[in-house]
Amino acid sequence: VALRAIVQSLREGDARLTDLLALNVSDLDHASREANLTDQAKEPHRALPFSQEATALLREASDGHAGGPLFHAPTGQRHGRETVTHQMQATTGFTPHEIRAAGRKQRHPA
Repeated sequence: VALRAIVQSLREGDARLTDLLALNVSDLDHASREANLTDQAKEPHRALPFSQEATALLREASDGHAGGPLFHAPTGQRHGRETVTHQMQATTGFTPHEIRAAGRKQRHPA
């Protein structure tokens, strides 16, 4: 479920893989279908919108947890970019960048 949520979020929005992996369960606002990103180096706050489908997958990925990393290993540790990239390539045949770029191309045709 977590990998499906990441793929869907990359495909449909302007989220970067690092944005998604940095999310905590508490960052999600299911009612407004967005996540609150805080990145002091770039922007103090920005909202990351999600479709209804992505929101449902993100809700399922949070698995009833009240806090902590949204995408985590069974040990509770946050998933790393390399691990997720490897899983995504093995499952879909595409890198996170390729999935995000293809989604952007569909949303904003030249």
